[in-house]
Amino acid sequence: MNGSIGSALASWLPAPSISRYVLKLFLTRFGAVLALVIAVLQLLDMLNRSDEILTATGATAESLFRYALLRAPELMTEFAPFVALLAALLTLAELSQTSEITVMRAAGLSAYRILFPIGVGCFLIAVAHFLFHETMTVRTRAQLAYWEANGFAVDVSPPPQVRTNVWLARGEDFIKAESVSRSGARVLLEGVTIYKRNAAGAMEGVTRADFAWHNNGQWTMSKVRESDVGADETTSAPWSEWDLELPPKRFFEGGVKADQTGLGGLARAISQRRREGADTQDLETAWLQRFAAPASSLLMPLLAAVAGFGVNRSGSLLARTALGLGLGFSFFVADKFMVVMGELGIAPPFFAAFSPILFYVLVGFSTLFFVEEF
Repeated sequence: MNGSIGSALASWLPAPSISRYVLKLFLTRFGAVLALVIAVLQLLDMLNRSDEILTATGATAESLFRYALLRAPELMTEFAPFVALLAALLTLAELSQTSEITVMRAAGLSAYRILFPIGVGCFLIAVAHFLFHETMTVRTRAQLAYWEANGFAVDVSPPPQVRTNVWLARGEDFIKAESVSRSGARVLLEGVTIYKRNAAGAMEGVTRADFAWHNNGQWTMSKVRESDVGADETTSAPWSEWDLELPPKRFFEGGVKADQTGLGGLARAISQRRREGADTQDLETAWLQRFAAPASSLLMPLLAAVAGFGVNRSGSLLARTALGLGLGFSFFVADKFMVVMGELGIAPPFFAAFSPILFYVLVGFSTLFFVEEF
């Protein structure tokens, strides 16, 4: 049984020599195009940001080098699927132009068997994309955001534990803090607003405080203003105790920035929000997109296949390559659009993250079917 499956699989796969040849062509072009794309994007980005970086106190050419190092991982993970598409297009266009695809077809290889080595290369790229993003890009993106927030200062101190624009639910009420920071055992909230609602969800009042801090198990608010909607009156106090049972760590979990947080941190934040009954669609979409973004590289051979296969009446090589590039571009536009829809809660998270891939898989197979006339 195992022998028959193995022989059937071996008969379906292209010869090892052909697989190695096509895979080498694809990976070589992927590396070259990735280096070129990152170099061009870095140059354009540096031209746009160099004045801002060099105007910081004590800034030197080393500051530009540091910026480039922190920016490169984000650019690499952002454009890896697009570069995979370009590399697949270049590989198939070259094989078509040199009639190597014609020779392979004459030897009995179908289009899918010829695409198989490129699919293996895209799988390797997807795995590397996922691992690199979780181990490197998330960390460098957070460091760059903190450095930029401090005006690219040369002597900026290590980033403290800070969150901004934090929203939490407490029963029917909502709590907003413009920023949350920790200094030792003390936690400080700035710009606190508490929206008090009744069981029906109607607004009963709003409490604002310039600061709130947690010390020795007790929350205290400073410069407090309370507005009662029903009585249409406002009272103020220099300070007051805050009967909030939430621990300080909840504000840090609630203010998580998805693009600067690893998978584990996102999962914990989603679980905490669910326990509080708060909306989790934005974080769920971001969590699923961590898998969907690398997986999109697996789609690229299908979208690029039109460049390598087709009879003469299907158009010139340049036209077919342009068609493959257009399919890929439309996919990336649709993908970004659906991610935004998921983060806004308009589309379900799984649908927002994976529907573009599933749809364009069908488009890719359909295009290959009609072009190749299977």
